[in-house]
Amino acid sequence: SVAPVGFALSSVQFPLFWGLLMLGAADDPVQAWLAFAAIWLLRGVFSAIRSRLLPQSARLPMWALPLRDLLSVAVILSSYRSNRVAWRGQEHQVMAFTRAELEPGRG
Repeated sequence: SVAPVGFALSSVQFPLFWGLLMLGAADDPVQAWLAFAAIWLLRGVFSAIRSRLLPQSARLPMWALPLRDLLSVAVILSSYRSNRVAWRGQEHQVMAFTRAELEPGRG
């Protein structure tokens, strides 16, 4: 099954997206920009560490990290518009189910 709330909460792993939202909502723009710069710097450091530990992972330039986070969140949001999933070259359809279908001894 697909848990929509859990799937939506996976967007927490994209800190630059949340940092950009913070820029738009902050009362103090200087403090918001400093916080965003710190988030961006930390995201770059952790991205570089991951690239060294996992050589098969792609290393993105620092300027591309906010774009990557924005596009990743856009994919999450757009996935709620469809019940089709492409996985390893095959297309699947997510079907609705009822609680009765999950109870032991049924179906």
